[in-house]
Amino acid sequence: MKKHITFDTDNNIQDSLPGERQKEIVVLRNMVPFRSIIKEACEKALIVAKFFCVLHITNKYLIDPVQASMIQPSTYRKLFFHD
Repeated sequence: MKKHITFDTDNNIQDSLPGERQKEIVVLRNMVPFRSIIKEACEKALIVAKFFCVLHITNKYLIDPVQASMIQPSTYRKLFFHD
């Protein structure tokens, strides 16, 4: 297949195959109805990710230090290592 060399608006050279650009345009045009669905899904995923970050920080920096300070070394061995 022959490559076509084209110039964009900034006079940069672009190599593209003849039907490749049209396929990209058609795919992007077909995505328009799903734009709001994709945006909402990304927002919901971000909320879930933030929630898990808060859980991680709470566990690592609040619960674990308090829990470690309350358990004595001898009790710790009995609870977790079953000597």
